[in-house]
Amino acid sequence: MRVDMSIIIGTAIWLLIVLLAIANGVLRDKVLAQLLGKKLALPLSGISLSTLIVIVASNTIHFTGLSTFKGFINLGVYWLSITVIFEYTMGLFVEKKSLHEINQVFNIKKGNLFVLVLIVVTLAPPLIAYYKELY
Repeated sequence: MRVDMSIIIGTAIWLLIVLLAIANGVLRDKVLAQLLGKKLALPLSGISLSTLIVIVASNTIHFTGLSTFKGFINLGVYWLSITVIFEYTMGLFVEKKSLHEINQVFNIKKGNLFVLVLIVVTLAPPLIAYYKELY
């Protein structure tokens, strides 16, 4: 069985994004929430994470070796899938949260912009690849 290197590299890029997301969350909780309050810190955190995703994808996407629109779309859907799986796995098994608590990341009315993060993580690979003329 041959493992496609684009999957391995795409996963490595995603892991970098996860590390930045964790750091972004710590910064939100320990600094921004203290300075600005949780109500403002939460949406700012979603915007900053979305920006970080674009920066990371923009600087690493060429390493995947992908060269087709479909390939970059698949990478975005893959990143979306593992992001959602990661969110629920961490919430349920590490943080011991209920499904209701985890689902609050989708509550835009409370200022959580995780939906924006999911849109960005999905669309970043094909849009950046298009902009960089990689396909």
